[in-house]
Amino acid sequence: HFHNFTIGVQCGRPARINDGTYRLSSSSSIVVGVSVVYQCNTGYRMVGSASATCLNTGLWSEVPPACTEITCDELPSLDNGSFFPELQRPYDVNSVVRYRCDNGYQLSGGPVIRCNPDGLWSEQPPTCTEIKCSKPAEILKGSLNSTQLEYSISTVLTYTCISGYEIDGQANLVCLSTGTWSHPEPECIGITCRELLAPANGFISNVRDEYVSGNTGVFRCNTGYQLSSNTPLRCMESGEWSTTEPTCDEIQCNRPRIPEQGRISGNIIFLKYDVGSSVTFLCRSGYEIDGESTITCGNSGAWSADEPSCIVIQCTDPVQIDNGRIVFTFAGTIGFIRGSVVRYRCNHGFEMEGANELTCSETGQWSSEFPTCNGVLCSLTKHHSNVVFKSIGQITSATKHINDKYTYSHLKYHCFSEITCRNLLSPRHGTFSLSLDGSIIGTVATFSCNSGYSINGAESLTCDDTGAWSGTEPSCVGITCSSLTAPSNGFISNSREEYGVDYVAVFRCNNGYAISDSTPLTCMVTGQWSSDEPSCSAVRCLQPNIPTNGRLTDRIIFTHYEVGSSVAFECRPGYEIVGVRSITCEDSGQWSDTEPTCRVITCEDRTAPSQGTISTTSTKPFTLGNTVSYTCNNGYQLSGSNTAECQQNGRWSAPPPACRAIECGEPDQVSNARIIFTFKGTDAYIPGSFVRYSCLTGYSMIGAGQVTCQNSGQWSAFPTCEEIKCRDIRRPQSGSYESSASSNIVGAVVTFECISGYSLVGESSITCLDTALWSNSEPTCRGSSCSTPPNTDADIRAGEKTQYIVGDVITYACGVGLEMIGSNRITCQASGQWTSLPPTCSEVACEELALIQNGRHQSSKIARYSVNDVVTYSCNDGYLVSGSSVLTCTTDGSWDNVPPQCIGPACGLPPTVLQATYSPSNRQRYAKDSVVTYSCKSGYRITGDGTVTCQQDGSWIPAQLPTCQGDCMNPNQGFYTPRSAPRWYVGITIQFQCNQGYRIVGESTATCQNNGHWSLQNPTCTGISCNRPGLPHRGSLDDGGKTTWVVGDIVTYSCDGGYALLGQRRARCMDTGQWSSQPPTCRVITCPVPTPPTRGSVAPSNQFRYRFGEVITYSCIPGYQVVGNAQASCMDNGEWSHPVPRCDVPVCRPITRPTHGSFSSTDLVWRVGTEVTFQCSNGYSLVGSATITCQTGAVWTDRIPACHVVTCEEPLSPAHGSFSPLSVSGPRGYNDAVTYHCYDGFILEGASSAVCQQNGEWSNPPPTCRRQCIF
Repeated sequence: HFHNFTIGVQCGRPARINDGTYRLSSSSSIVVGVSVVYQCNTGYRMVGSASATCLNTGLWSEVPPACTEITCDELPSLDNGSFFPELQRPYDVNSVVRYRCDNGYQLSGGPVIRCNPDGLWSEQPPTCTEIKCSKPAEILKGSLNSTQLEYSISTVLTYTCISGYEIDGQANLVCLSTGTWSHPEPECIGITCRELLAPANGFISNVRDEYVSGNTGVFRCNTGYQLSSNTPLRCMESGEWSTTEPTCDEIQCNRPRIPEQGRISGNIIFLKYDVGSSVTFLCRSGYEIDGESTITCGNSGAWSADEPSCIVIQCTDPVQIDNGRIVFTFAGTIGFIRGSVVRYRCNHGFEMEGANELTCSETGQWSSEFPTCNGVLCSLTKHHSNVVFKSIGQITSATKHINDKYTYSHLKYHCFSEITCRNLLSPRHGTFSLSLDGSIIGTVATFSCNSGYSINGAESLTCDDTGAWSGTEPSCVGITCSSLTAPSNGFISNSREEYGVDYVAVFRCNNGYAISDSTPLTCMVTGQWSSDEPSCSAVRCLQPNIPTNGRLTDRIIFTHYEVGSSVAFECRPGYEIVGVRSITCEDSGQWSDTEPTCRVITCEDRTAPSQGTISTTSTKPFTLGNTVSYTCNNGYQLSGSNTAECQQNGRWSAPPPACRAIECGEPDQVSNARIIFTFKGTDAYIPGSFVRYSCLTGYSMIGAGQVTCQNSGQWSAFPTCEEIKCRDIRRPQSGSYESSASSNIVGAVVTFECISGYSLVGESSITCLDTALWSNSEPTCRGSSCSTPPNTDADIRAGEKTQYIVGDVITYACGVGLEMIGSNRITCQASGQWTSLPPTCSEVACEELALIQNGRHQSSKIARYSVNDVVTYSCNDGYLVSGSSVLTCTTDGSWDNVPPQCIGPACGLPPTVLQATYSPSNRQRYAKDSVVTYSCKSGYRITGDGTVTCQQDGSWIPAQLPTCQGDCMNPNQGFYTPRSAPRWYVGITIQFQCNQGYRIVGESTATCQNNGHWSLQNPTCTGISCNRPGLPHRGSLDDGGKTTWVVGDIVTYSCDGGYALLGQRRARCMDTGQWSSQPPTCRVITCPVPTPPTRGSVAPSNQFRYRFGEVITYSCIPGYQVVGNAQASCMDNGEWSHPVPRCDVPVCRPITRPTHGSFSSTDLVWRVGTEVTFQCSNGYSLVGSATITCQTGAVWTDRIPACHVVTCEEPLSPAHGSFSPLSVSGPRGYNDAVTYHCYDGFILEGASSAVCQQNGEWSNPPPTCRRQCIF
């Protein structure tokens, strides 16, 4: 038979296709039946047959296909939006298109679509729908001015509250381009008045968490202080208090009025007196208090009584006596004052009973009772010796009244004949009077001196019955007052050795001291000074006024300051001193200068940079700590700091930044890639520009293929193109491989083969595709098999199979008590043989044990010991086992321990007894029945049996040992009570206590026990802690970063901006574990309703409440301008940052006279339209406008001109001549003159001199010098 068959027919290698690869079914030769499969690269689709077969004609069954690029359809335009890139045609695979909507519209759908490998877009293009805001939520106690469900951008909605409630938040909401409202919905909160502030040195007696309309605030002051107003504050419906909080002023009494002719006791007189202080009044000599001499400053600030007055001390008018008369008086102009004298005389025939002269004393009482004049009777039956009674007239009875011819002597009731004394002489500066007519017996002569003089000698003389006077006439000497003492820290300006009547002494004080009474002292006719010497007390200045937002640098402030004392002022941060920084108390009791004020420090205004914005939470003007933030518009970036803070020096912390256009540089050239598309701005790569890269054939892209210029001016991450490689080949076990290329690049072919005894399972060659995958997985090498190994008494632990191939492993193990003979592992080899026979198991045995000295062992076995067999040891009498007495045979054929030893004698050292020794003690072991005796150390006594005995088993008896009782050790000092004890004896109990802020852990008492130890070791003290304090709403807590708070720790509360703290600012952790006060509350800060300026207004003005941070603007009616700050902000102290400005007629700044000039004006006030004309003094010229006008806006049309000195140019010398003077210092000025001269042989034609004029020109031109003609 004949058969048709083809011998050696092969097809040629298939042609490569662009943008694709192929794979053959055989890697050896392309013979009949071998097939080829084509594959296109990503982004390409196949046109034609994907496979072909080698025919017996040597040709392929199909022509190679083509790979054409996959593209997506063009995109429609987007209403109300745009997309980019929109000019790219066509869109290749993985092209990305980005959509965006116009302002006021938003995308409905994804912003990015991608061209998929199937030529279809990843999703439908989005649409742009109008952005709208949904209706905001309704609020309790309020309503919204619209009921629509949707609102367009820029729509404004307004919330209002019902009566009694106000908006908390923004009342007006604006629909933003984001489809959201500009602010969250506000709340309607009950109208409340701001929290009340307790006055210094006072409190609010009815503090509430919240004050609503109708509530009142009642204020009280601490003891010693009083309210400036007792009217309670009422919270009104406007949310404002009916008035401001009162102050608690220290209750003091004003300096009391000093009465005329009086003074206040003490050296210092104060302007104010504290409650409870007393003042005592004293009157000058000759005056007495009329009223209360001591008054006290009461709790109401009023004195306990009116100031008294000093009234002159007077005696009552002297009485007219019967049968007598007043013959002399010495009195003051206002009456009978101290020292006044009155003298009486009886009529003839009457004698005086009592003193004839009375003096008015300091007490206002006469020196004695007024006298009386009694009739004198003479006895006719008695005769005086040696005297003849001469009768004149008829004696008709036994007694006779004295008539003009009889006199009465010092002998009572006797009548004598008429005897007279000599005539008396009046003393110089004085006079005298006689009690009877004529100097007869019994006549009394009374002497007196003129004013300013006093009697020197007897004030009266009597004519005795011998006709002689009882003495010589007295003299009158000048009256002087006592010497004066200069006051401490003072002097007498007109001091002398002797002070006569009416002399006036003037007192002065040293510098720094003031006199208590400036009234001069006068020496009176009584020889007394008109008042006591004054005193000099130190001059003091009152406490200076402390400026608002400032303080004194001294931490102690006095109510009065000594002369020479200085005080210094400082302002709080953000304010600066205006005025002097320190003042000194001067001798006058006044400060050396007016107290300064504190002016807020402001920084210059800041504006937004070009192409940017500025934002701040502060109001203008900018003060310390205010910050501004800058941002740039899209496409611009900030050059400089994005924030600036107003500093203490009035400067900003950083200069204004600028906004510069954002540009990205040229895109990078990526290795092994090319740019396939560019989208950029006109001149540069601006944000949003992008470029697209594509890797060269054989390379794959790592990263995004499209790089975009970002808003930061940086490109997004650039991709890299790495050579496409397949993974490393895994070598088959028992085989090897060979590659057609040095690395696993696209197209590399790897061929595999096995070692002898093994055959290949799988493809013999594989190819690296452009997908970085191998065309097939690696093959394996399969070897010969081994037979089942023979049986053995060992157990198979792992690897048992029904069929074994090369490399299989079997693991064996033996049971308990058995040991293995042979290897525990056997392996199937390539030869089909196992590495060895399976192992066997034999029984494990332990070796025989040796005998021990002084002991023995016993067992159930004699020679061979199997696993778990046991041997027990014991010792002879008197010996003890040392070690394990029982040994066991283990599974590894060894004993679990070594044999023990037998040691003796029986007992070791006796047990220890605290604070005791024992004997005998000179050995380490004790024989059976040995006795040991214990004795206690000094200071301890034994309790119980003092001996123990050694037993056969090595124990000591009795088991209950004796004890040595004594004092316990001194416990931890400072941790026990009582604090001291003579000794810590057994039975004493102590109690432990912790320091303040700590609590005890464990028992607090301990008892000294018999063993000399305390029943309790020292306990521990753990700190008492407080729980985390509460946080006020709209406030914060400065807790120092702690998580636990112990006793004494302090936390400080503060409120957010615009809120004031109500309650205690600080709280302390108490030893009770509680805080010293409840957390405070934070109440919103409001400022009072502003007052518009006269001829002006303020905006906004329709509010009854202005919150912290709100800004108001003042404006004036036409024709007026704001003088002052046009804006004010509500500050955190509830006050406006600036006072109300004025609205004045616009005037230009004042004009100053130019140096060497003057000006005149059409109006005395620089109103708009006023013209000012300037002129200069002679010798000066005007530089600038001669006339300027105040124009609208209150600015001058030009600057003030200047007057410059007039100068003339240096004159020219005529040809053949010169001028003088030739040189001057500086330019030639107004009125300077020059004289011209011609050389010999020349004559001058023209003016011979010139003067520099006001216009800067010479009065004459230079002359000429003409040659003189000689005939």
